[in-house]
Amino acid sequence: MSSSAGRGIETSTAVGRDDAAVVEWYEARAATFDKEATRARRRTELLGVVRLTVFLVAVACAAWFFSLPAHAVLASLALIASVALFLCFVALHARARRASARARALRDLNLRGVARVRRDWASLPDAREEAPPNHAYAADLDVAGMHASLYRLLDVVSSSTGRPVLMHWLLDPPPNVSTITERQAAVAELADATTFREELALLSREGRDVAPEQLERFLHWAEDETWLAHAPLVVWAARVVPVITIVTVVFAFLRWLPWTAPALSVAAGLFLLGRYRSRVDAGIKDVLAHASGLRPQRQMLEHVAATSMQSPLLRELRERTAGGAEALRSLERTLWRVEGRGSLIHAIVNPIFLLDVHALAWLDRWREHSGRTLRDRLAALGTVEALGALGMLAHDNPAWRFPTFEANADCLTAQTLGHPLLPRATRVGNDVTVGPAGTMLLVTGSNMSGKSTLLRAIGLNVVLAQAGAPVCADRLTMPLVELRTSIRLADSLERGVSLFMAELERLKEIVDAARADGRRHPLLYLLDEILHGTNTAERLIAARAVLGHLVRAGAIGAVTTHDLNLAADGALAAASRAVHFSEHVTQGNGDRAAAMTFDYRLRPGLATSTNALKLLALVGLAEEHDLGR
Repeated sequence: MSSSAGRGIETSTAVGRDDAAVVEWYEARAATFDKEATRARRRTELLGVVRLTVFLVAVACAAWFFSLPAHAVLASLALIASVALFLCFVALHARARRASARARALRDLNLRGVARVRRDWASLPDAREEAPPNHAYAADLDVAGMHASLYRLLDVVSSSTGRPVLMHWLLDPPPNVSTITERQAAVAELADATTFREELALLSREGRDVAPEQLERFLHWAEDETWLAHAPLVVWAARVVPVITIVTVVFAFLRWLPWTAPALSVAAGLFLLGRYRSRVDAGIKDVLAHASGLRPQRQMLEHVAATSMQSPLLRELRERTAGGAEALRSLERTLWRVEGRGSLIHAIVNPIFLLDVHALAWLDRWREHSGRTLRDRLAALGTVEALGALGMLAHDNPAWRFPTFEANADCLTAQTLGHPLLPRATRVGNDVTVGPAGTMLLVTGSNMSGKSTLLRAIGLNVVLAQAGAPVCADRLTMPLVELRTSIRLADSLERGVSLFMAELERLKEIVDAARADGRRHPLLYLLDEILHGTNTAERLIAARAVLGHLVRAGAIGAVTTHDLNLAADGALAAASRAVHFSEHVTQGNGDRAAAMTFDYRLRPGLATSTNALKLLALVGLAEEHDLGR
């Protein structure tokens, strides 16, 4: 797209290729905006003092005007000048306050960038998005939630437009590979578009007061059938009656008509208002209730429309948003005309000029002209917001890579795969292969060694990959998959379901999904210590049965277990590739206490040790005869 279509996306080369450089970049920008905020605050304070001084001068001029009639001309000129100067300083003071607030918001935005890169969850705003209950993987993988979650890492979108799109990408089945490839190109472009993303994120935060439900009600109103389109006589009467009223009032003043004539005309207006009061009130109140607070969306639409973009998807989205800002600005002007309905002046003038009917006519004309196209424009805006959030993720994690999708592949292969929610300093990457069809990765190891973290790392990177984002790996090659997990389950007192039964229900869903006819993509399952709510003997039999169903259905997956006997089953052993984590125990010596450490490195084969009794001893709960084991 040529630059004449709008300002181009500004790119930044200031960010290095590691997390430390990104943190330094954010901190430098935060410091710059903090200085701007300080200067703007001081300017605001100074203008406040000047404004007060000019106001006092205006008061003195007014006193001079009334107390000394001989100097009335000079005093009136001074009064006019001081009032004009006061109004000028009011405008300057308001502008300085806005500049101060903007600088503070940009400073806070960059400080949140530091917190994101460091995974300092306590310094990030609380997330308003919770994982849907009974979702196939959201709760298990921390896709959404109040603490460390993928959504909190991406939470730079508005509540009404950006959030639904982003959550749809993270939680729903994947689109086709071409759509993901288009998203990847857009995300790569936006990763370097720091100024564009920053402004978009700033406006998105201002738009969080508009809930998705409120926006949906507004769009329903905008798309609904207009009433006055089917009542042309009402519109005609609303135009004619005020003219008759004004003419008869003039004629009454000239004594050409009695005053009963304008009184009858006003009565006709009152009758018209009373006859259609409920319809008029409902129409105006609907839009006042649902359209308030859309200014940030209008500003975001203006921001997108004013920026030229290169990737095909971004160019298409920019074209789809065209005209949206003008439509919302027109609606704002119309709403400004009707927001004073509760005033005394409106109550006096309305029966004469039928303002309410004209206001509803303005709103109906707006709906006919713009209402039915606004949904698609706002949907395109939400997509730009979601792409901006993924672009921010790519910017904040420059070592991450975009995955490669192979339509005919039945293996997920990753190099240096890490958990996206862990900070770089503590994150350990591992080479992982899951597949081919009808096989599983059997992960063994002792407590706290990293088995569950590996499952979540695989799952979250699959979610990111299929959303169009970069992944926490040096390389990831995979097919599109249907993801299912059983990692973090709980019993339900409300439903009267035990932990064991809750897990059985989840496993049944996974097996049914693997067996389903017409499945578009291979099923990828991630199972953590399955069926741990029953005794060891029955658990082993049941686990083998469940895994046998999944293997025969041709699914691919990873399973963690403490129970090495699970691998002893001949059929499962043939269909599994065993890997393990291990620990290192340092014996106590004098003042140095015993310690257990983990390197979180994945190794081939089954685990050769357990650590439950060692952990028991470390916390001082082992029996004396166990301490030597």
